Amino acid sequence: MEADLWLPGYIIFTDQHSIKTTNGAHEKIIAGDPTHSSYLEHVGKSSRFSWIHGFTQISKNYMIVADRDNYCLRSIVRSTLQTFPFSGKCKRAGYSDGSGRDGLFGRVFAVMLDAINKRQMFVTDHDNQALRTVDTRHGDVSTFARASSLINIRFMTQDVNSGDVYVTTSYRRICQINYRRKTVRQIATAGWSMPSELLVVGQNTLLVAFESSHTVGLLDDITSNMPFFTGNICPKCFDTPHALLDTNGSLFVGQNKAIKRFACELKLFSGYPLIHMPLIVCQCFLSALLR
Repeated sequence: MEADLWLPGYIIFTDQHSIKTTNGAHEKIIAGDPTHSSYLEHVGKSSRFSWIHGFTQISKNYMIVADRDNYCLRSIVRSTLQTFPFSGKCKRAGYSDGSGRDGLFGRVFAVMLDAINKRQMFVTDHDNQALRTVDTRHGDVSTFARASSLINIRFMTQDVNSGDVYVTTSYRRICQINYRRKTVRQIATAGWSMPSELLVVGQNTLLVAFESSHTVGLLDDITSNMPFFTGNICPKCFDTPHALLDTNGSLFVGQNKAIKRFACELKLFSGYPLIHMPLIVCQCFLSALLR
C-alpha cells in the first residue's frame, strides 16, 4: 500500500489482478480487473494483469506495477490510466540482466523506489532468488544480490539511513541485504508463520505482517547477531494481514477483505510502538498473496 500522490487522502492497494485506490468511503479501479487474469495493454479497467502484489509511484502521474505471472514491470499514467510495458519481456520468464525490455525476470512480487538512489528501483525476483534493480528512466535491469537464502523472495522494505534492504521469503525467512557490500544475511526464521510485508520502525526494529498466524509482530535488535521477536500489536485484531503502510500518523494494515487503520506513533518506547484502537476504513476484497 502507498498513500496516493494523484488523489490526496486516498490509499493505493492491490486486489488480485487489479490495482485500486480508496479513501475509505469510495473505491476506484486504477487498472485491471480483479476477476480476470490475462495480459493486455489498455486503459484503466480494460487493461489486464496476472496477479499484482507490488507497485511504486515514481511521480504523481506515473507508477510502476509488478505484474507477477506475466514476469514483467508495467507502467500506468494516472492522468489517462493508459498502461505500457516497462521492463522485462511480458509473458516470458527467465533470468537476464539487460537494457530496457531485454532483461528477463521470473515472477516479480514487489517493487520499491530506492531511497538512496532515486534513479533506480528494487524488484524482488521470486523465481530467481534475487533482488534486482531497474533504472527508473529506461527500465534497464541489473542484479543487486542473489543468494540461496533469497529463494522465493517476496516483499521488502528499506532503512532510509543505511540503505539496507530487508526482505521476506516464502521459506519463512527474513533477510538483510547490505546496501554497500551487497551481502545477504538471514536474520530470522518465522517457523510458525508466513512473513509478508514489513516496515523499519525506529533504528533497530522491524514491524512484520504474518499471514498464517494472523498477527503483526515486532522483530527487535535487527542489526545484531541475535534479533528476537518481542511481541505482537493488537492480538486477535487481524485476519491474514499482509500489507503495511505508515503515513500521516497512522498505521494501515491490509488484510482479508479490509484495511484497518490504527492511530499510532511509530516511535519506539522500550521496543514497542504506541498503538491505539483500530478503525476499519475500507471493506474491500484484498488479494490473497498466494493462490
